[in-house]
Amino acid sequence: MMPQMKKILKGNLLRRTGLGGGYHLLEFTAPGLAGEAGPGQFVMVRAGSTHHPLLSRPFSILWAEGDTLHLLVKAVGEGTRLLTTMGEGEATLVLGPLGAEFPLADGAVLVAGGYGMAPLYFYARRHRCPASLHLFYGARTAQHLLLLDRWRALLPEAHLHFVTEDGSLGEKGLVTAPLERFLKANPAAAGPVLACGPTPMMKASAAIARAADRPCYVSMDEPMACGFGICLGCVVPATAGGYVCSCTKGPVFDAAAIRWEAL
Repeated sequence: MMPQMKKILKGNLLRRTGLGGGYHLLEFTAPGLAGEAGPGQFVMVRAGSTHHPLLSRPFSILWAEGDTLHLLVKAVGEGTRLLTTMGEGEATLVLGPLGAEFPLADGAVLVAGGYGMAPLYFYARRHRCPASLHLFYGARTAQHLLLLDRWRALLPEAHLHFVTEDGSLGEKGLVTAPLERFLKANPAAAGPVLACGPTPMMKASAAIARAADRPCYVSMDEPMACGFGICLGCVVPATAGGYVCSCTKGPVFDAAAIRWEAL
């Protein structure tokens, strides 16, 4: 797919919805930008209206339609706290869409960890046949499994596989366990594995997909300061040698291109 044109614009907050646990849904006006965005891409959003904090924050796009951009944000530091306390109508700067997209394919298996579900939700919403997809979604507790009502409205119930480490919802354990069982039980299926979440989860998902002879793509959630490959804060080790910037070469990578042992 051809790279998208980048836009920097002033986005006004349309709506802020608290989800509990520090998570928030933010909806911004983003004329032009929202219409060009694809699943797996991200935006850099200015945190606050002053020069402190100085840097924008990167966010995977949860959904984009018309002139509206939807982001899932967890308040973990000063920048994200400022974003999640914005008032409706307040303006901030948004740069994007940035980065590579997930390849659209029937029968894809989505593997999400925590708020890593954001680009995979965009993928499912954009897909021509979401009923062909399976979701394996894991988190520490039920509170950290987000937007379950939206997932249930999008995919068949039998295609939703929820996992929590404490057993408070769905299967107890790690999300990679039911993923491995599913791929072994469906050897004839050819859809790729698409993963986004903690690095150990993606590393394990890549190994499981490789053993099942399935292609695998991962979205690397690395710290970013610029989004242009200048700051070198988001580099990941590549099998071709050296390091590559996840903002310009990713954040979506073929899992085979990552030197997982170096992470």
